[in-house]
Order: sequence, then structure tokens, then C-alpha cells
Amino acid sequence: MSIPKAGAKPSSTSGSSHPKYSRPDLLTTYYETVVVKINNKMVRVQLNSGTGRTLILQELADRLKLRHYSKHNLNLGGFDGLSSQ
Repeated sequence: MSIPKAGAKPSSTSGSSHPKYSRPDLLTTYYETVVVKINNKMVRVQLNSGTGRTLILQELADRLKLRHYSKHNLNLGGFDGLSSQ
């Protein structure tokens, strides 16, 4: 078995446009999450110890009846060149 090298393009299976990898188990991403109770509502929270900021959607904060601790405008950019504020 060979492991795909970083930046290597996957080969396609014959008659299909789906990529074929020799080790698809290596392409799985796992996220640390925990289920917590906030104001009597159960929510799953994603943990990220490498980030310098904590983000939450306004809609979720409203549903959980959370008060603002600090509020900042933040511009987010994606891989497709689009951005959001």
C-alpha cells in the first residue's frame, strides 16, 4: 500500500469521476467535540486549542440566550476568494 504524497492528485477509477485513493482512511478528518448543557439546552461544541478566538453565530447565541461579553467585527475569507463579515 502506498500513502498519497502531499499535493498529489488522486487517480480516477475507470468510468467514474470519483477519486480513488490507496488509503481512504487517511483522508478522514476528526474534530474534538463535547456535548454541553447551556441554559438547559444541549449543544455540541467543537474544541480547537490552536485558535486565538472563540466564534459563535449570532443566531445560536440568541437561541441559547447568551449575553455579549465582547463583540468585534471580523472579516472571514475562504478558499474561493469570497469573504464574509
